[in-house]
Amino acid sequence: MVDVVMTWVDGKDPVLRALRQQYLTGKREDTLADIAGPQRFLQADEIRFSVASILRFAPFVGRIFIVTNRQDPHLEDFVEKYFPQSRVEIHIVDQNTLFHGSLERHLPVFNSISVETVICRIPGLSDRFIYMNDDFFFTAPLEEKDLFTPDGKVICYAERYSAPFVRLQRLLKPKKKGHKPFGYKDSLSNGAKALGSNHFWLMPHEPHPLRRDILCDWFDAHPEAEEANLAHRFRDESQFNVQGFFYVLAEQLGQAEFRSPKGRAVFFKPGKGKKGYMERKIREAERKPDLMFGCMNSLPEASENERALFLDWIGKRLGIDFKEG
Repeated sequence: MVDVVMTWVDGKDPVLRALRQQYLTGKREDTLADIAGPQRFLQADEIRFSVASILRFAPFVGRIFIVTNRQDPHLEDFVEKYFPQSRVEIHIVDQNTLFHGSLERHLPVFNSISVETVICRIPGLSDRFIYMNDDFFFTAPLEEKDLFTPDGKVICYAERYSAPFVRLQRLLKPKKKGHKPFGYKDSLSNGAKALGSNHFWLMPHEPHPLRRDILCDWFDAHPEAEEANLAHRFRDESQFNVQGFFYVLAEQLGQAEFRSPKGRAVFFKPGKGKKGYMERKIREAERKPDLMFGCMNSLPEASENERALFLDWIGKRLGIDFKEG
């Protein structure tokens, strides 16, 4: 069996917003887009098309674990309406379940990297699982063999990238308002460094097949590294991206197969000043016969017209009319 783990947060929740404000340290975390700016917590029900894509296109998935902070996306009616025959179990996992024992002192956390560090600790999680952000989705029917080899190796769609080059770029990167932004490649480079590698695998924003046993075994053997990576309520420049870290580790253990991501993924990031952007991205997606994955990175920031165009496109792929609610 293959499970899916998904992290989700409703940034509009006033209780969670108030809780986050209580733990600000005076370092302007809530004003920095890469740390804890409001855009990091925005959502526009992307989880609906994310979950729908699993139910429609990944029949080998047995359970979906949604990791939250005292929240619930309430997907029962949506799933019952569009997938009444589905036998996929959907479980809500609170952070308290993962940060147990001595780790409870780090709660609450408002940092996806910290949460991702302990997802392999979900009780009962299958050894082979897929990690997804709530804005990731599948775009076409897949088989288990597209993500895992018959002998259990993970299949990573990514390109090899120089870690020292990224560290040099960060060294030369200018500060903005006294802060040097911490980006995706920086977190991937940190993972390579933790494993003594001079390269990492640059993955598109896509569902990531992982192995629970490999992650948990490494963290069990290196508890100080696990705690150092999770012990930050807000994103910190010392942290490593857990999925990128895993692929370097799996490569070192001979448990990964790497394939080109070209033509496999589409990444949407609408925003101000991008006239005609959504039409162009949809045309780009439709020209990719091998398209497997997608990510809608900024749906809450899209214009009403862009949002309608995207929901119409993904709805046709999934056989769902999102205008109906």
